[in-house]
Amino acid sequence: MFILQKVSNLLELVSHWQIFRLKSLVRGGVAFAFYSFVFLASGFQVLVFANLANHSLMIREDGVLIGSGSNEFGQLGLGGIVESYYPMNPKFGIRQVSAGGVHSAALMWDGTVWVWGSNSLGQLGDNTNRKKLNPIPLKYPDGLLVRDAQFIHASGYNVYLLTDKDTVWATGDNGWGQLGNGTKVDSSKLVQVINSDGSSFQGVAKLSAGLGQVVFLMRDGTVWALGRNNNGQLGDGTTTDRTHPVRVINEDGTFLSGIYDVAAAGYHSMYLKTTGSVWSV
Repeated sequence: MFILQKVSNLLELVSHWQIFRLKSLVRGGVAFAFYSFVFLASGFQVLVFANLANHSLMIREDGVLIGSGSNEFGQLGLGGIVESYYPMNPKFGIRQVSAGGVHSAALMWDGTVWVWGSNSLGQLGDNTNRKKLNPIPLKYPDGLLVRDAQFIHASGYNVYLLTDKDTVWATGDNGWGQLGNGTKVDSSKLVQVINSDGSSFQGVAKLSAGLGQVVFLMRDGTVWALGRNNNGQLGDGTTTDRTHPVRVINEDGTFLSGIYDVAAAGYHSMYLKTTGSVWSV
């Protein structure tokens, strides 16, 4: 199916996900992971989920960043490649973190973005393909530091960010057009997501990326998507990859609206409506 389908029983869906118990955190907190999602049962706030790979990043409610799991590309930011199965890597002043395939990104309260780990497809945006064992600041193509980020998302081999200037930027893998700049050429520098007419793609409240596809929740409650579409995961009624954002549609061809939240996974996407119902494609 290349159109939206309603998830009839979300609780039943969740109950079939395998639950992993992570190592005990400080002060007795215990984290549970539902495949690519991490929830903290101790009352600590977790701002970011682990992704489809094998490392996790979490922010405690006291502002400390902790990471655990695989570290073969330096994705834990420890300065080396030793794996860790215990929470490590304390850092402060972080607003949001996001774990990509084998790289990581952190949004600071001052609007800067720091990235580290694998850089094989330029996903760290430093105009190289060399991995980084320690965090480095993300820069715009003109060399200026990113200082206006409001939201970040790291996916398989990409980093995405929303700015307070109402723009969307991306770097890394572009094999399916997921950078949204009208090409399928990888970029080791940030590029701006644009509409098919070349204008700036604006009005985004949040985004989520899967394995090559990106979905955008707009401030008006509609949803747009771009990138990989081999399984119809963009929800535009086709299986054609999109190098510019396109609107997600309902089964009757009308535009999807009334959406409160979005999530893109490996080869599908899910949408939470303001009514509480969940839809997927």
